[in-house]
Amino acid sequence: MSETNVTEFYRATANPKLNEGFFARYIILCEGETEELALPLVLAHVGIDCDLHGVSVLGVGGKNQLPKYWRLFTQFDLPTLVLFDNDNDDADKQRSNRNIAACMGVEMSDFTERVAICKVLEANRPGKTPLVVLEKDFEHALDRDYREWSSDQFADADDIQTWRAEAREYIKPEGNQGKGLIARFAARRMCAAQPEFVPLFAHEIATRVSESLGIKLNRMRKHMDDVPF
Repeated sequence: MSETNVTEFYRATANPKLNEGFFARYIILCEGETEELALPLVLAHVGIDCDLHGVSVLGVGGKNQLPKYWRLFTQFDLPTLVLFDNDNDDADKQRSNRNIAACMGVEMSDFTERVAICKVLEANRPGKTPLVVLEKDFEHALDRDYREWSSDQFADADDIQTWRAEAREYIKPEGNQGKGLIARFAARRMCAAQPEFVPLFAHEIATRVSESLGIKLNRMRKHMDDVPF
């Protein structure tokens, strides 16, 4: 990406959230609103206050948008992590996955196959950007992780479903609207009700952010037997 291309890209796509990334100490790129709204709460739960520590969680409006935002921010040597789903069940998602694989210098099968809850890769490009891949999608990965944790902790495996139902009662979304708000509500309830639970993806993301910025975490995942490596 040349200086001219960067300028033209920025002029065409600039928005307040994108602008925030240029002032961040660390950028987490994600697919959309669900991760953008819920992830900062989960990271705060382990000791990373995104506002305090200058961490920007940026939803880019779809998986296929991730490569161009990654290219933009890494062009300026901004520390960046990319979070995305491994869903690969239709032509659009397959096209997006091929785009990510080509851009990041990894094999598509590395992140579309053999992902249990989440998996961490590195981009085979200068900077070695961490790639955190979720099984199916954010909600599915969180649900599976919580269900496995709760079976050992005598907690109710359906808690998250209950919290999402409560959120729908408050928000009263139409159709698929409000997914991000529902996810944020459930994340807030989860952190308050089960302070010992640290989602696997949050552990992986927080570890890399803390290493980059020198942040001391206040809790870590205690049960790592199910880490899918």
